[in-house]
Amino acid sequence: MSENQQEQNLEDVQQHSSTEIHNSFETSSETIEQAQPMEVHHHAHHDHGKKTLKSYFWEFFMLFLAVFCGFLAENFREHYIEEQRVERQLNIMVDNLDYDITRIDNNQKITQYGIAILDSLRYEVVALINGKKDYNRFYKLREGLSAYGEPRFNSSAYDQLTTTGLLRLIKSDSLILHINDYYERVTYMVDAAVNFTNIINEKTTGLYNEISDQTPFNDVITDFKVQTAGKKDTAFEAKANAVFESKQLVLIKSDKATLHKIYNYLVQFEVAMKTLDARMDYAKKAADDLKNHIKSVNN
Repeated sequence: MSENQQEQNLEDVQQHSSTEIHNSFETSSETIEQAQPMEVHHHAHHDHGKKTLKSYFWEFFMLFLAVFCGFLAENFREHYIEEQRVERQLNIMVDNLDYDITRIDNNQKITQYGIAILDSLRYEVVALINGKKDYNRFYKLREGLSAYGEPRFNSSAYDQLTTTGLLRLIKSDSLILHINDYYERVTYMVDAAVNFTNIINEKTTGLYNEISDQTPFNDVITDFKVQTAGKKDTAFEAKANAVFESKQLVLIKSDKATLHKIYNYLVQFEVAMKTLDARMDYAKKAADDLKNHIKSVNN
């Protein structure tokens, strides 16, 4: 190969190498440009400043005020509800007192009738002590011997006020004292009189059963039926009256000592019934006074 040809080949090789290097550099440059990382934007931090003691105080004060106002509202609501309950129970108590007055009045009428029977029976026993031998009127009067009333008081409103503690919420101290006096003292007086009358009645009835002969009333007892309150068994009364009129009744024991003993029991019985009547009259007036007192305070 000639020198000229060799030189020509050398130049071609150098030119080809230079072109490859240049292309490689451009490719590398493009790759580097594409691999550049994304720009990151950092947000600036703003300093709000530190809270002062005054700020903390006002936050606490507002929180305390909210809680306190809520407590007051709840307390007011509960107090209002309790006042409404007290007012309702006082209205019910007025109805209870009306019931007491009616019941006392009805029982007084029965008791006063029984007192009249006892008074006549005492005089009849005195006549027997003095030698009277006709015992029919004694038996007839005896049929009304246990005629006396036992009033029952309606204390439902008072019980509700005391058990729930609402009685203390009544604003009038004088009314509280008045209510307690009626339900603790007045009703007790009547109940005590009823209990004592029951004891004397039991003794008197026991002695009466010892000295009386009930065999003439055998047929009458067969037809006897218990009647509801306020009703009379007219058929039974007619048969009993027939016995009083047609038969000569006698006593199993008619000695003066026994008659004096029954008389003494009748005296005790009449005194007990008159005491009961007087206390019922007192209780009726007390109930009316309390009812008016409640109305004057509750309206």
